[in-house]
Amino acid sequence: MTAISFGGRFVLDLDTRELRDEGKTTSLSPKAYHLLEVLVTNRPKALSKSDLQQQLWPETFVVDKTGAIRYKQIGPITLEALQTKILPLVRELQKS
Repeated sequence: MTAISFGGRFVLDLDTRELRDEGKTTSLSPKAYHLLEVLVTNRPKALSKSDLQQQLWPETFVVDKTGAIRYKQIGPITLEALQTKILPLVRELQKS
């Protein structure tokens, strides 16, 4: 079990992805859990806004042969974005 204690009463369990407050499990959204995990696992280092953005909202780019960015996606790629935007663009770029 990998668990990190902090704040005197909190335990972040990295295996079960749970936050416990004095033994009681506290519900967190997936993004809130991820943010807390990043902050706790990097302490005592202070993270910049840029560091947090890169870890929580990764960016995906489609770049053409000339190096021009043709598509930029912030955050996870959804199935809809993949099927309706990214793959058609990649196919188009592969033709040229």
